[in-house]
Amino acid sequence: MKKAELINLVGQSFGRLKVIELIQLPSKHFKYKLKCQCKCGTIKYYHASDLDRTRSCGCLRKEKWRKSYYAWIKDQERL
Repeated sequence: MKKAELINLVGQSFGRLKVIELIQLPSKHFKYKLKCQCKCGTIKYYHASDLDRTRSCGCLRKEKWRKSYYAWIKDQERL
C-alpha cells in the first residue's frame, strides 16, 4: 500500500483494534507499520496486510477460551 492509503487507515477500527498512528520503519521490504490500540488497552504494531484477518491483540481468544473452559467445568460438576 502507498503511504497516502495507509494514512487513511488512521482512526479506523478493525474488530477490536483501532489504528492510532502510522510508523515508518528503516526496512526496505516493509516500510510502514500501523500502531493499533485494542479495546482492552493493549498497544501493538501490525502491517496493513495483517489487519484484514486480525480482530484483537489476543484478548478475544483468551475470552473465548475462558468461556468455553468454564462451560466445560460446569458440565463436569453435573456428572
